[in-house]
Amino acid sequence: MGRERRQHRRFSVNWRGRVLLSDRSLYHVVIRDVSKGGVAIDFDHVLPLKTPVNVEVTAPYKTGQIQLRAKTVVMHHTVLADGRGARLGLMFTEMSKDNIHVFSNLLQELTDKSG
Repeated sequence: MGRERRQHRRFSVNWRGRVLLSDRSLYHVVIRDVSKGGVAIDFDHVLPLKTPVNVEVTAPYKTGQIQLRAKTVVMHHTVLADGRGARLGLMFTEMSKDNIHVFSNLLQELTDKSG
């Protein structure tokens, strides 16, 4: 069995998101988990490892919602059991200082709720 390489606690979520690929194609996705290091998404198909992906996450924040944007890279992929797409693990490679600050606060809220 493989050793877990994850460095950060992950939180299961069910958030909306969008990804933009280098060919400028835009896809709506579901964010399945988040951590300080990245996100996991359900996507229409498998993308090769190391593929750059721009991601936009729509998350509940305070009394409303916020959109966070980041550059990521595909670190792992798994075909979904129903054969309808894949779960992709995306590692953050770049995020604005403002988005880093808000994302850290969002993770703290998730930590506080989970105990």
